[in-house]
Amino acid sequence: MASGRALTRTLGAFGKLPAKSAAVREVEAKGGLISFLRRILWLGKGSRGAVDQFSSRERHALEHLSLPVAAAQTFYQVSGSATVIKNAAHLDRILNDVAHAITNVVPIHVPDGQATRQVSAIELLESSFMRGATVLKLKDGTELKKLTIRRRDMRAAVALLIAVHARFDGSEN
Repeated sequence: MASGRALTRTLGAFGKLPAKSAAVREVEAKGGLISFLRRILWLGKGSRGAVDQFSSRERHALEHLSLPVAAAQTFYQVSGSATVIKNAAHLDRILNDVAHAITNVVPIHVPDGQATRQVSAIELLESSFMRGATVLKLKDGTELKKLTIRRRDMRAAVALLIAVHARFDGSEN
């Protein structure tokens, strides 16, 4: 690659180069183009600047987890090892109970075409979770599958369930 001087000499051979404007000289004096762009886009600590971007932490919080995974994580964070899992049917009942508790405090989502939609409170009335929180059976018999929850909502649900000392034993009602 040619150095800056060599490139200037090469371009100068083809004709006179335009003079640098005062703005270009100021940018170069203050640390170059990258530094200049950072000052423009990020106007100060804590401000968003001209470009509205999500940090990786914010994007992570908005990601969707499958409801069964969220229910399992919530169960272990809320109860730890306090409850002993006896068999697969017992685990299914526990995950169903945890999913029900989660839906009482935060929204869940279901695929709807190319996007997802929030499951409404009306749909949740008299509905029940089945198969380890993988299926939500509505009052009219419709089964909703591939249920998800946002990570930040799961964190909120965990905090709330810990605060109220929720217990999940998986006993049949």
